Amino acid sequence: MSRDAANAITRLREGVVERARRHSPFLREALGARPDIAKNFLERGAAAAAELALLRDPELSLDRRLRRARNALALAVALGDL
Repeated sequence: MSRDAANAITRLREGVVERARRHSPFLREALGARPDIAKNFLERGAAAAAELALLRDPELSLDRRLRRARNALALAVALGDL
């Protein structure tokens, strides 16, 4: 991929995150709670962000893991969709 194309993709992804932050209270809160998902989306795209969202933390109880995964996956999918 050329440097210009990579820069264009980066700008596009940054715009997506900014729109999500500006226009959706749910996504704004999710971005604050899971900045790692946003960073992964910015650097590697929606599929990588979704993969990160599905990683499990064995230290958490099942109900907390499920809520965390649900919110993280919702964020990753929304960013990919915008």
